[in-house]
Amino acid sequence: MRTRIDRWLRTPPGRLRAPWRLLVVGVAFLLVTGGVTVAALAAGIAVDPTRASGPGIAAALGVLVANGVAATLLVLAAARYVDRRVLADVGWRLDARAAVDAAAGLAVGAGLVGGAYAVGVAAGVYDPSVDPAAPPGYSFAAWVGVLAAAMVVVGVYEELLLRGYVLTNLAEGATAFVGARGAVAVAVAGSSVAFALLHGLNPAASRLSFATIALAGVMLGLGYVGTGSLSFPVGIHVAWNLAQVLVGLPVSGLDVPVRLVRTSVAGDTVVHGGAFGPEGGLLGLGMTAVGCAVTAAYGRYRGGPIEPIAAPALRDRDRQPPRRAPVRTSRSAR
Repeated sequence: MRTRIDRWLRTPPGRLRAPWRLLVVGVAFLLVTGGVTVAALAAGIAVDPTRASGPGIAAALGVLVANGVAATLLVLAAARYVDRRVLADVGWRLDARAAVDAAAGLAVGAGLVGGAYAVGVAAGVYDPSVDPAAPPGYSFAAWVGVLAAAMVVVGVYEELLLRGYVLTNLAEGATAFVGARGAVAVAVAGSSVAFALLHGLNPAASRLSFATIALAGVMLGLGYVGTGSLSFPVGIHVAWNLAQVLVGLPVSGLDVPVRLVRTSVAGDTVVHGGAFGPEGGLLGLGMTAVGCAVTAAYGRYRGGPIEPIAAPALRDRDRQPPRRAPVRTSRSAR
């Protein structure tokens, strides 16, 4: 065991080991996003869209976008220069297949929210009425565009950080202790807990919301490891957030006043999640569990990489010590 730990922590020439890479990027992420937030506050710009009003909401969403862009650039730079990876190694793919995966993810995310919403309406938890609304200052279409842009940036940076970077590095590092498939499973679980912790300080968070968001992290992680691309989980993430806002429900405790549908909520908050939104209730937990099954099925259909997530295609592999290929066993030998 000591030898494995030493191998996990030891720094080979030109490349940090997984725990140090995660620590360096984690600290850098806090510094960069914290710097953007402090700069916005110093300029008198609100950073919480739920506490702003009128055009101030757009400014707060702009800060969210700036944070997301800064985080995205940071992770891409870290993947290339700290991890010494090719960018496809963290799921950053821009091709026709990625576009198809993104479209499929958008459909799955919208379908999951729509399905849970329909169940809520049938159960009398939600009472919808078509009533488009947005803050003053811009047209309704402009507000929807700003909101959609913000959701895209959030989806890209959170997936790149949590799945592309954290999950990939956890999987690579865990191969010091278990086989490649086991390492990927450990990484999906670890990144999902980190995802839940990232949302743990949001308004109205609870144990149930933590469990739901952790399970959502599993769903998104399955989308990444099943396709080898971030496009599918980004699509789910964007549609998941945007659909909840447009039907007038809070998303992870954040209530943005832009909607297509007004939804009156009734009944036990354990069911509908109260001020946290569906993710804080059983409706959200149920749609996330269904999402895990759908995402796993899509990964099987795509036939994407699972074990290769733990074996990076480094830019300068000739400088690295050789990696032992995972031992494959036949089904009959198990």
